[in-house]
Amino acid sequence: MTNWKSKKLLSTISLAVLLVIGLVVAGSAAMTSKDELTQVVTVTHGKVDSTNSHRIDLGVPGPSMGDVLVFYIPLTSSESGYLTGTLTVTGSNQPSEGMEVRIANLTVSVGSQSDQLVIGGSALYNIVSPTLAIGATTVRPVVGGSGRFAGARGWVESVQHPDGTWTHTFHITKSSH
Repeated sequence: MTNWKSKKLLSTISLAVLLVIGLVVAGSAAMTSKDELTQVVTVTHGKVDSTNSHRIDLGVPGPSMGDVLVFYIPLTSSESGYLTGTLTVTGSNQPSEGMEVRIANLTVSVGSQSDQLVIGGSALYNIVSPTLAIGATTVRPVVGGSGRFAGARGWVESVQHPDGTWTHTFHITKSSH
């Protein structure tokens, strides 16, 4: 009989400890979400063309692995700024003929030079096109920020419209401190 009471007491204590641990974990998660701000930032810019972008043909002549696309494009959104960066070809005729994989190292400066969002990731492009297809949407990670975007993380959805203009919608989370 004493053994049964000991087991029951041990079970009760174990359950209480698990309950306390659960409350602590839930409280920590709640504090984390209270300390974070979620924000949507939308920027737009004009067409990507030979006046604001250039493909540097490296390695094998013609479109090939290692080629780099560089650009600087002023924003047309309500806040001044620009989109600048590089796209590096890391897979030519991949994952299928006529397509290429480009990794991004992009920076969007919004309003002030110090207020920047940094974009990484990769996307698939037609091998002969400097941009995504019209109407295509790509999602890339936001890997950081500075100024009012310091500590930003999240993702950005980019789409090219039929008139050649672009919209980039950033979904970011950052510390409220």
